[in-house]
Order: sequence, then structure tokens, then C-alpha cells
Amino acid sequence: MLALLALSLLAIGHEAASVSPLLTDEETFTSSEYYSSVESEINITPPPPAVPLDFVYHNYTALTDFLRNVSYHYPGLTHLYSIGQSVLKKELWVLAVSSTPDRHVAGKPEMKYVGNIHGNEPVSKEILLHLILHLVSGYGHDPVITLLLDHSRIHFLVSMNPDGFEKSSEGTCSNDKGRQNQKDYDLNRNFPDHFQHNHFPLQPETRAVIQWMSKVPFVLSAGLHGGALVASYPYENQISQPNHMLEREENPTPDDDVFRHLATVYAKNHATMWMGKPCKPKSESFVGGIVNGAKWYTFVGGMQDYNYIFHGTMEITLEVSCCKHPMASTLRQHWLDNRKALILYMYEALRGVKGFVMDEESGLPVGGAQMSVKGRHREFNTTADGEYWRILLNGSYILQVSAEGYESYEEPFEVMGDEATVLNVTLRRLAVSLSSTSSSPTLLPTGTVEDASGSTNDTTSPSDPDEFSGDGSHNTPDPSGIHPNPNNNSLTTSVTVATLDAVTSNNETTPNDLPTNPNATAATTTNNSGSNEDDDDDDDGDDDNVHPSNNADGPWAGAVISAASIPLAFGGGITMRLCLTLITACTIVFLRK
Repeated sequence: MLALLALSLLAIGHEAASVSPLLTDEETFTSSEYYSSVESEINITPPPPAVPLDFVYHNYTALTDFLRNVSYHYPGLTHLYSIGQSVLKKELWVLAVSSTPDRHVAGKPEMKYVGNIHGNEPVSKEILLHLILHLVSGYGHDPVITLLLDHSRIHFLVSMNPDGFEKSSEGTCSNDKGRQNQKDYDLNRNFPDHFQHNHFPLQPETRAVIQWMSKVPFVLSAGLHGGALVASYPYENQISQPNHMLEREENPTPDDDVFRHLATVYAKNHATMWMGKPCKPKSESFVGGIVNGAKWYTFVGGMQDYNYIFHGTMEITLEVSCCKHPMASTLRQHWLDNRKALILYMYEALRGVKGFVMDEESGLPVGGAQMSVKGRHREFNTTADGEYWRILLNGSYILQVSAEGYESYEEPFEVMGDEATVLNVTLRRLAVSLSSTSSSPTLLPTGTVEDASGSTNDTTSPSDPDEFSGDGSHNTPDPSGIHPNPNNNSLTTSVTVATLDAVTSNNETTPNDLPTNPNATAATTTNNSGSNEDDDDDDDGDDDNVHPSNNADGPWAGAVISAASIPLAFGGGITMRLCLTLITACTIVFLRK
């Protein structure tokens, strides 16, 4: 199998070179032949890891020590950084795992796993720790793991709620003690929501995740919970809240086929989730182990819908244990039950369509281009480096692209097999009109950011990692100001632990170091939905979400009227010479007065 893998990857590399001049052999690959063998090879046992890990619950100190040790012993595969702090100032550690862990490589999709969102559901944290160790110890030995880490980067926020975990008690299956953060806010009810207003104040843990997502262009994600065995997919909220469970209806997204597929991939590869059996008598069963969130129960302010609507990230919610905080003696079995599903789910980040949007004249990337797949009414955006990626199932599609100052563009394409189709797009600038007052996207060298005022900023890490902005200044973001256009930034190479700004300051784009376009615009639609737990625990009934304002400056903001634009305002009925004559005459009369 290893020999076959080496030969197939070598042949694939030569084939990929002719696919696109923008992606190298290392960045473009065909995985269909190998992907089909993943299930048969998934049980390859990696060599003993360099860092020991017992099946016990890890408190904050033990968790920090483990992540630091893994980062120390596997420096070429891991990068440890913090995205912020909890209420009690505990670092929200993230470990990036990849063959290029400290930077974003164009063509490599970014994905994330987020665990322990509710402090009293720590099984997710422990199985993610074992997944990390499985990946780093298997690289170079297990072809499944090697292929995955060579062609993607996975970020592990193993504990989003470290304060809550410290209050939870082992052996409690339904008690809510420790569920909320230190200020008694449910973090999975704390995100901005598209469907209803969320009045809860933004918590530091939530703010950190929001800013994290604005820095890293995540393609795929999963939030892990406990209290059920099911894979839930968006939407989880809707405009009207049903009064009874029998009145609940599905609220599908425009990408419903993809979300159902993602949920099914996990459920069918879990030891028992695919059976759809209820965890306790009289509780719900789930056909195939999957469910649309709104059909299960609705709530405001969840993380799952927020990922999709704000950032275009495909996230599902994974309920990985019937008991929320079971005895540690069960952790080994939970890891074995979820291991295969966790690995195969990550492979889904490698399918669909990807590429760059470039300026036809300069060849530079067009950041912030608005993109959509025709028939799917959900826009997404290119990163500052002009890169895009969309997970799609096999089929024929039409890609639609538009950007300020450019002609709109459509291109049909097909997705076949399990590898991503590479589709690079060049946009032609619109003819410059004398009446034009809007500027087209600014093209700057890679690594700089230009704000609306025209000043160029770097990404200096702030002293307080809990509150920061892209220019290094401290701030407290308002949910209504968060936009769904992630910057294409990533980790800096460093031996020491980094903060999120350091994580996003060192990009690797194409082999030619393509410049970025930092004036990336973003769709202003907002939405959120969170994880699915037992109805009695999770449906708090509060209508909590924030709608960002799309027209704060008014429809005429920045409008400029010039003499040269007047003839065009008359539709060409008056010539330029006549118009200028009238203006001159009016000016003379005015001066005489």
C-alpha cells in the first residue's frame, strides 16, 4: 500500500502541474484513488508517541502542560498559540497540526475542531487530545495521516470553556453545573444570530472565537458536545420559535446536500451513532444518526449557524456521548468510538472547488470578491490573497464572481471524485467613467493591510490577547461590526507560544508570493446557531441575537458631484461643451452678485 501510495502521488504531482500555474505539485493533488482506501487503512497503529497521555480528565494546568509538550516534541508538525483568555484569564489554547503548522499555504484548506464549549461536557476535550497525539505520532508512518497533514491544516481549540470545566463534576450525566462560563453565560447562546436578536453581552471566550475566525479562512469545522449521540447540521434557528416539539420543522441551508453529507460521514463512521438510537427512554431517535438542528430544537446565539452565515465555514455539531461528564474509565471507549469518524470527517475539507481570483491586467489577487454557486443563495468571499474554497458534492455547477470595479464573471465547472476541482478566475476591470467616484480594490504587497483611511498597518500582537484588532490596537468588538470575510492570515514560525495576531502575520501564498488585496469586502448577513443538546438543558427560550447594520453610512455616503459628471446625469442629452458653457455662465453671474 505504501509503494502504491508513493507511485500514485508521484504521478498525481506531474498531472497537477498542468492543472493550474498558481498551485504547485505539493498543493494540488488527486485523492480519489487513495481516499477510497482510507477506511481499510484507518486502523494502522502508529509508533509510540513521544508524549504520554492517559485516559483521564485534564484540568487547565494539565492541559497546558500536555499541549506544550506536544509542541516541543513535534515542532515540525505543531504550532501552539492562544486566541485569547477566559473570564478567569485562562489561555484559550489552540494547537495547529500540519506539515506546515505555522503558516497558511495557498491551496491547503484550514479546518478546526472546537471542544468543551460547555464546561460540563468534557469528553470532547479528551478525545481531541488523543486525536492530536494520533496525528503527530502517525505522520510519516500512517499514509492516511500523512496525506491528511500534507494537504490540510487542522486547528484544535480543545477547551473553549476552561472556567466552566473546573466547576463540573465527574460522573454527572445531566447536571448543568459548569455548563456556562464564569459569568454564567452559555457560550453556545452567545454568538450573533441572523434570525433573532441576541441581547446577551459578548463574552471574552466568544469574542476570541469570533476574532479567530476573522483571521483564519476556515473551510470546515465541527463543534463537539455531549448529552446525545447525533450529528446536527444547520440551520438550528429560525425566525419563528415553535411552541411544541411537534411543530418544529427543518430549516435547511442553501447547502443542505453538503451538510447532510458531512453529518452522514461522521455518523456512519462512528461506532454506534449511525444506529440513531435514543440515549435514554422517551428521548428522540435520529434516522441515520443525523438531524437538522431546527427540527431537533431551536435556540438563539449558537456557534454553528454563525460559522456558516458570517464566514462561509461549513460547521456541524457533534454530540459524542450520551452522558455529559461520564467517569474517566469510559474515555478509552469514547475515543475508540469516535476515532475513525474524526479522521474521515477531516478529509471532507479536501473536496469541492478551489482557486484564486486574479486581476486580468496585473495578475494580482482580488481580495473580497463576492462569490456564489448559482442556485445556492449564499455568498462567500475570497480572502485577502484572492483565494477561495467551497465544499461541494459531485456534480455540475456554475461559479459566479463579482467585485467592485470589475466585470461580473460566470464559469461552469464540475466536481468529480473526492479531490477539489481547481478553478482560477481572472476578472476584467470596468472601463473608467468620468462620473465614477468609487475606487476598485487596492492591490498591495503581501503582509500589509490598508484600512479605509489609506494607512498601512502590520499585525503587531497586543499585550492582552483577549482584546485585539488586526492592526494591533485594543478594542472590544461589537457583534454588529463583525463581517463574514476572513483575512488570509496565519501562524508565524516561532519556538515560543504565540498569540492570535502572531498566528496571522505570516502567510505563504503561491510559489510566486502573490501579493494580497487587503481591501477585502464582506457580505453583511449575520446568523448563528449552536450545538444540539438535550431539549430540557439547552433550549433556554431567549431570543438573543444581533443584526449587523448594512447601511450605517447611508446610501449616499461618499457621493461626490463634479462638473464632469453632470453631462452623464442628463443621460447624454446635453453635450459636455454645452454643459461646461452653462456652468461657466452660472459662475460669472454668481461672482457678479
